[in-house]
This record gives sequence, C-alpha cells and structure tokens, in this order.
Amino acid sequence: MQFIQSFTLVASFIIFMYIASYSFRHRKVPGAFAFFILIICAVIWSLGSFFELHTATLQGKIFWRNLEQIGVFGLPISTVYFAVVYTRHTRSIKYVIAAAMPQVLSVLLIFTNDLHHLMRVSCALEHSAEFGESLVVHSTTLGSILVSYNFALPLAAVLILFNYACKLAPGFRKQVYILISSFLFTFAVAWIKTALLEPLNIFVHISVLYTPAALAVFFSIFKHRTFNLSPVARDKIFDVINQGILVLDEHGTIIDGNTYALAALADYFRIQNPLDSKLGDLNAQYPQVNQLIGRTEEDQLELHIIKENEDAYITLSYYPLYHHKRKYIGSVMIINNVTVQKLFERKLKDKAEKDYLTRMLNKFGFQKALQHYLTENNRRKYSVLMIDIDNFKLINDTFGHAAGDAILRHFTDIVNGIIRSEDIAGRLGGDEFVIVVPNIYQETAFQIAERIRITVEDGTIDLNRQTVRYTISTGIADNSAATRSFDEILENADKALYRAKSNSRNCTVVYTEADEA
Repeated sequence: MQFIQSFTLVASFIIFMYIASYSFRHRKVPGAFAFFILIICAVIWSLGSFFELHTATLQGKIFWRNLEQIGVFGLPISTVYFAVVYTRHTRSIKYVIAAAMPQVLSVLLIFTNDLHHLMRVSCALEHSAEFGESLVVHSTTLGSILVSYNFALPLAAVLILFNYACKLAPGFRKQVYILISSFLFTFAVAWIKTALLEPLNIFVHISVLYTPAALAVFFSIFKHRTFNLSPVARDKIFDVINQGILVLDEHGTIIDGNTYALAALADYFRIQNPLDSKLGDLNAQYPQVNQLIGRTEEDQLELHIIKENEDAYITLSYYPLYHHKRKYIGSVMIINNVTVQKLFERKLKDKAEKDYLTRMLNKFGFQKALQHYLTENNRRKYSVLMIDIDNFKLINDTFGHAAGDAILRHFTDIVNGIIRSEDIAGRLGGDEFVIVVPNIYQETAFQIAERIRITVEDGTIDLNRQTVRYTISTGIADNSAATRSFDEILENADKALYRAKSNSRNCTVVYTEADEA
C-alpha cells in the first residue's frame, strides 16, 4: 500500500510540475500565472507528503507535515485568486488578500506550535499493516476552525467561476465547468478524508486523492485549451472596438465597461469612475436613459448632446441578458458615436431642402415643412406673406449678379432676425419669398410684414464702393375662410402682392375680395 501511495505521489508530482511549467510559459495569458501559483502549492503539498511517507521518525514526519501546510493552506486561497483573475474581476483582488490573512496566520501558528499549542494539541505515530507508520495530528478548537475555513475557500472559487460561466458563450463554458468540477472534487476529498477515512484509521494523503482533479485540469488545458487565444482575443476586442460596451446587473449597476465606454461617459455625461454605480443615478440630465434599464426587450435610444457649443449625437443600444432559465440578470448597453453620420445626413438634408445662396428653405423644403405643419395643425389659423424685392432685375443689370446675391442674403438675414422659430420661410425662386406665420390672422401679419419692410427700407448695402438701398413689396392672405385650401390662400396673397407692386411698390397689401376683380 505504501508503494501505491508513493507511486501516485510521484505521478501527481510529475503532472503538477508539467502543468506548472506549461502555465508559467503562458503566464501572459489572463489567469495563467495565478494557476501557476496554485499548482506550485500542489507541488509543495505532494512533495511534503512523499517525504513524510518515507520518513520514519516522529520529528521528521512533523517537519514534512509542517512543510506540506504551505501547500495545504496555499492551494485553496490560490484557487480563489485564480478564479478572480481568470474571470477578470481584478477589483476583487483586495478581498482575496483579506481572505488570505487567516491562511498566513494558520501556517505561522503551525510552524510555531511548540511555543503555544494553539493549532495542535498533540502529534503521534500510529502503526497499521497497510500504511505503516502514519502521523496523527489532534487539532485544537482554533485549529479545527481554521482548517474548516481553509476547506471552505474552494467553494468561493466555484461560485465565482459558475457566475462567470453563465455569462459566457456556450463554446467557452465547458472548460470552465471542468475547472469547477476539479475544485469541487478537491473540497469533496478533503471532507471524505477528514470525516470518513480518518475515524476508520485509514490514512491517505489528500495530495494522492487530489490526483484525479489534477488530471481533470490537465485534460482541460490540453483538450479544451483553457489558456488558448480565444478569451484573450475576446478581451482585446472588448477593449479596442470602436464602440462603448457597458455591462449592467439587474439593478442597473455598471459592473464592467470597456475603455471606449468609460471615456464616453466621462466626455459626454461628465461621469468619472462609473463602475459599481447605478447608471440611472448618473444621468439626471437624460432621464430617458433610465427608461431603458430593466426592459426585457431590445431597444435603442438616440441622444442629442451639446458639448462645448458643438452638436454630438450618440446612440444607446440596449440588450437584456437572461439566465438559461430565462431569468433577467442584467443587460449590455452599446454606445455609438454617430455624430459624423448625423451631421452628414443633416448636410444632405440641407442641400436638398435649403437654398444654396440664402440658406432659407427652397421650394422643395418649404413644401415639405408646410405639409408637416398642415398635417399636424389642420384647422389652426395662419397667414401667408408673399414678398418680392422691388426692381430686382434693374439692380442686377446695374450692379451685377454679385450685387443681387448680396441683396438676397441681406434680405434673408433681416427676415430671420424678425420671424419666430415656428414660422416657415422659403425662397420660391429669384427674388420671390413666402412666409407662413401660424396662429396669426391678417391684422397681426400686416404688422410683421411692415416691420420687415421698414427694416429693409432703412438698411443700406455697400456694393462696388457704392451705398445701395432697396425696398420690398408684400401681399398677405389668411385662412379665415376655412373652406380655402393653402393653394388658394397662396394665390390670394399673390394677388395682394400684385396690387402692391401695381400701386407704388415698397408697401404691404392685405388681400380683400376686391382683388378678385
């Protein structure tokens, strides 16, 4: 029986050394160096067990048993450390360090037990025909508590890995499940040895019982390539992709985010260090973002952000996450900067709907804006102003077309400075302009038209070192007769404009029934 134990200890030692060497060579891969530390603890454990097995004296066995404790108490906490690093929960390292303090204390108390007897009451040799001389240790209450704590640590690693596996793509889960199984096996054999075998005077080194777990990890590494490039590549994509990626739990707390997302939160929302904070608490100025959180269906939101007097546009694409039992467990939010696209679309829209010279709506843009207004406000009152620049052809012939263009831009600036944001103004062609003023009948529209006319009349333009003045004529009609269509109202305004130009020009005329004659 001693030969079998020796053989299995040597075999496990060789396997551990090979795995340790492999892990160290791949130490740049996330989790590999932590796994190397874990396996070194197993190497110390099996090496100490081998020499304890082949040492005859009580003091010799105690010495090697004490050395084993470095591996015994180091392996469980290394398992937790590996799980934290492998799953990229680097912010939890501080908790691992805190959890390691009882392990360090246990090892120190064991090596100094002869001074205080806080860990062990006594150590003795027991002889059996099958196992020969075996060291039996009787622990104190404190020792039993610390050993129990040590045995329970792998369960924390199992929970971390299981939570991680639930979030992985199916193709990556199997290797994590094998790691979980090996850690559970370690916990199980430790309990079997302590609770079942030792009361029956069956003394088997745990490092021997741990060999199947080592083989399972060995199988996972070479069959499922635990440290292959795929997780690294996924992490690299996560960091360098030109999109922001936020991971939120079921309560909307930001638990992870790539570099782009964290930079976007800082740049657009003035949010610094957002991790472990609720997204809803950080976006008071954009309450519509909160409406996405907790939704069980995919959704998208576009935000218009004014940053340093410049327009920025971002889209937030929301994707809920579910457990395999369709339980909502959180969400992923993709942040895209679509400013260039939106500005390009706006440029194309302006080019299609606005006059290139005056930047006022062209005929197509005016008709589109008017159609939208009439659809939304079918029965609301409005007035129409038809405006011509007086003697515009004569100005072009006298001063040239560049002068005519300058006058058109000058007139447009005056109109834009007087009309309201809800008014619809357009250049129909040449020197002909039209303005629709909602919620206003002819009397008030007349006052607006006169304000524009007087401002034009009082203004001057320098053309070719000459000061030039110009005037306008305006015709007004409204929809006080509800049966009239817009085309009829526009025609009536045009008739009033014709009367203004036929009179003396530089005047405003309101349509009357007399204009029908």
